[in-house]
Parts: sequence; C-alpha cells; structure tokens
Amino acid sequence: NSWTNVLMDNTSGNIWTKEFNIPAGTYEWGIVNQDDLWLVSGENLTFSIDASGNITGQTSYTITYSPAEITFANLQWPGNATIETGQAVPVYAQVLAENINLDPETGYENMSVWIGISNENTNPATWTEWIPAPYSGIGTTTQRPEYSSSIGSTITEAGTYYYASRFSVNIGDYVYGGYNNAGGGFWDGTNNVSGVLTVIDNIVYFPVTFEVTNLNPDNSQIFIKGSFNEWDTVPMDYQGENIWMKTFDITEGTFEWGLVNQNDEWLIQGPNLEFSVSNDGSISGQTSYIIPGQEDTVDVLDRWVIYTANQQQVSISGASFNGGNLGTFTPSVSLYLDGGGIKTQKSGSYDVTGAEISYRIYKDGSAPGEFIISALPFKENLPEEGQQIWENTELDLLISQGLSNGQYFLEIYFTMYYKSSPEGEIQAFIDNNNGDNYKAFFTYDEGIGISNHNNDLNISVFPNPASNKIQLLFPADMSLENYSISDMIGKTWIYEKAPEMNPLVIDVSMLSPGTYFLTVNTKNKTISRKLIIQ
Repeated sequence: NSWTNVLMDNTSGNIWTKEFNIPAGTYEWGIVNQDDLWLVSGENLTFSIDASGNITGQTSYTITYSPAEITFANLQWPGNATIETGQAVPVYAQVLAENINLDPETGYENMSVWIGISNENTNPATWTEWIPAPYSGIGTTTQRPEYSSSIGSTITEAGTYYYASRFSVNIGDYVYGGYNNAGGGFWDGTNNVSGVLTVIDNIVYFPVTFEVTNLNPDNSQIFIKGSFNEWDTVPMDYQGENIWMKTFDITEGTFEWGLVNQNDEWLIQGPNLEFSVSNDGSISGQTSYIIPGQEDTVDVLDRWVIYTANQQQVSISGASFNGGNLGTFTPSVSLYLDGGGIKTQKSGSYDVTGAEISYRIYKDGSAPGEFIISALPFKENLPEEGQQIWENTELDLLISQGLSNGQYFLEIYFTMYYKSSPEGEIQAFIDNNNGDNYKAFFTYDEGIGISNHNNDLNISVFPNPASNKIQLLFPADMSLENYSISDMIGKTWIYEKAPEMNPLVIDVSMLSPGTYFLTVNTKNKTISRKLIIQ
C-alpha cells in the first residue's frame, strides 16, 4: 500500500488485525503506534503470495513491552555543605534508566526528580519536604544524566540538616539516591547515605593552601576545582621547579577536590581527593598531590649549578642561575665552576644511564666557542619512585683567569642519557631551558692573574697570556706527574710527563691564538688553569 499508515482493528484483548486484498508477489511490512514510532525489532517483516493465492512468510507479529526501570540513582554531590542562615546550596543527583527515551538536551522522558531535606538523619522515604530538581545536563565526568536543585534558603534556624535525592519514572514508585565518595548509589543508610548540611549564623573562613607537583611534561597548565567552590575551574600559580600552588578561604567542613590540565583532562588517579577544615581552622586530609609522569618515560625534574665566588661556594637552581649576576672578579678575587647536577625521573621500562654538564665562557660581544662537556656521575636514588640524582662537584675549573676587562657569560646546559628498554639504544635528552640554555654573567676587572682556589694547590703560570713559553712555579713539596694542554672543545694538543724541574718550562709556540686549559696531575690531585695564547 505504498507504506501508507492504516489503522488496524482491535478485534479482542491485545489482538489487532487488518485484512488486505493483495496481488501475487513478495512484500515487506511493519507497524507503528499512535506516535508513529516504529515497533518492529530488526529487519522489516516479509511475506509472499503465489499465483494460486498461497501465502508464505510472516503475517503476524508480537509487540513486546518492557516497563521503564531505574537501574542507578545517587546523590552526586556535595556530600556535605556549610551555609549561613538564609543562604542556599546547589545539590546534584544522577540517574540511569532502561526502556525509556533519553534526550541529552531535556533528560529522560517522564522522569521526575526531587531533592529532599530533613532535620533528622532517617530514611528519606519518611521525609515530607521535597523540592523538584530540573534536568541540568549530562555529567561531565560520569556521562550520566544529572538533575539539580538548591536547598537551604527556607531554613531559619542554625543546626544540622540532611538531604537526599528521589526519583520516579512514569509516575511509578519512588527510589532514593545516597552519597559516598566513590560515586554513590541507591540510598541504604550505610554505604550510600544522606548528605549533611550545616547551617550557622555566621560563617568563618580559614585559608587552605593546595600544592601540586606536576611530573608530566604534557601538562603546561594546572587547574584546581572542588566542592568548596562548586567545582569551578581555577588556575593554579606556578612556583617553578614543577610546583603549582593555590590558596582559598574555606569554611568548616569536609570537601572533595581534583585537578585538570589545559585540555580539561582529569588528572587525579582514583577517587577524588578529600580534606576537612575544623572549627578552629586546623586542616586534615589531603591538600597536596603529585601528578605522576607518563608511563614509560623519562624527564629532568630539577637542575643546579655549583660555583665558588671569592672562596664562597654556591649551589643554585637552573632557574635562579639563568640571568643571574655572579659578581665582579679580579686577579685576587676568583670565580670557579665546581660542577652541577640534575634530578631525573624514570618510569616503566625506561632507564637513565648517564648525565653530563656542558659549559662555555665567552666575552660579551664575541662569538661563543664550543661547549666543554663533563660527566655527572650517579649519586643516589631518592625515596620517590624512579627519581635519581646525578652530580659532579669536583670540576675545580678556574674561569676568571687570563681574561681582559669586560663582561663575560657562563653558559650551561645538561644532558640526560636513557634507554627505553634494556635492549634499546641509548638516547639523549637535552635540558637546555627550552633552547636558550642557562646563562649567567660576571665581570672581570683590572688585569690578568691566577688566584688560588685552595691554598695547597698553589701553582703559578706566567706569563699568561703567552706566545712562546710558559713557566709553572709550584711548592717544593709538590711532585708533578704529567701535564696536558687542551682547547675549548676538549682536543688535547700537548701531553707530557713532567720532568723534575721547578719552575717547569713548557713550549707553547705551536699553539694557535685562543683559550686553552692547562691540566696538571700530581699523585693525589688534578689542577686546571685557563691559558691564553696570543
């Protein structure tokens, strides 16, 4: 009949029939109800009529019916709240149902929801005050339909009150929702319970500071949200060294909170974090959190530079070193680079295999030379899983010698070496301040000289700068074993066993003009001095 709707006849009880005169052929058919909803499950029904009028196929069909059923109901949040007399607090409840139409924009068809409140902590089925809760959308974290209403504004007396949710579909029986910090469910008074509303005449607020350590480099921003601020997303303040902090003024009570990143991705593993504020402002529970690094990855969490300025050793973070002024140095006030270190993080199958510090010194306005590389030996495993320290404190490099007057830069970056598996190739991770390296400056004033870093390492080099020969003068009780001269990229140009003479004369006439390092080895020590060849 060209798919024209034709009303069937209710011949008895639940039986509906209709007779048509149809020519021979094969046909499809189906059924709709008064709302034009298609009632056939699966493919269309088919039948055939042959030339003799014999009918084969399906000319009958049973429409099955499953009543709507609420399969989950809860009190979503808050689990507790504190308000002043006359104020209100929004309360949210969620529900799941079967055999009922769900429109993401309007909620379940024929679903009624309420939030109830009582001054007694009893079964919500006995309560009499219920406030309708309109549909508010699909929950962002649970993807369940959510309904909400505000309660408390009609309460005139301070005290403790209780609240829960109530649901009914197709004007059927009521079911009740309760709260727990794992998501809640049907109210049972034990596992899923009523929320607690504290009403007071005057609310006192207490400062609560949250601290988050972010070990995942994919998170460029950290945001905090919680039941204490109706789950509004608030950016945290970056403190440096992967630390983010934020302080809120919060009332007495117990609250949940969590974190998201710049992409609104939830960052908490497991249940929401929880803390409590007592009536004297003391805080218990969790107000700090470590965001773990990616699985199967490595990272540099921290780095530092160690130097000695005028006989005072300083260990300073990379962030503080960068852009810093190391001071003014003279032939009698010296600057040494003692070394540095990094803190690394590894997880999964990844393993850190080594580390290096690379440095160079150059005058402002001149072209920088090549970096000099020194190893950072493994120092220790930290209590935090996967974290290690790699550090060198024995470079003992005098960098304020052989300089002309002016401003100089000490530029540094760090390298971490790692493998993604025991059989994997060693790869390099460069920690270079996002490509700018870590760079501090210092000033050299008034002439050229060599200063002692330690009194027992009293070796004088003169002349410096030099062009043909240099002389090494050292204490009579010091025995030299060998010496070498290397350029700024580490290439060794001279290596000799030290003859028994004091002063020791070294021919440097074959060296091209530039900056070199003279290294002298005694039985127990290695001493380095910068050498300028003109």
